[in-house]
Amino acid sequence: MKALFIYFILINGDLIKEEVHEGSCGNYFKEKVQVIEQKKLFRNQSLTIHKYKGFTVVGYTCTDKEVT
Repeated sequence: MKALFIYFILINGDLIKEEVHEGSCGNYFKEKVQVIEQKKLFRNQSLTIHKYKGFTVVGYTCTDKEVT
């Protein structure tokens, strides 16, 4: 199985890269990241705040290519 790369998007805009060898990025995110807070920004928009290794995470992206 080809490795996947998951990039956690931090609240300050930085990225943390992790390599996923088994399963999917979605499963990795669900297993490794803790939901801290959900904020309602507007009527149809919300923001979920997560924690990963002590960092505040607002999302992630996944690819089979390493971003340089």
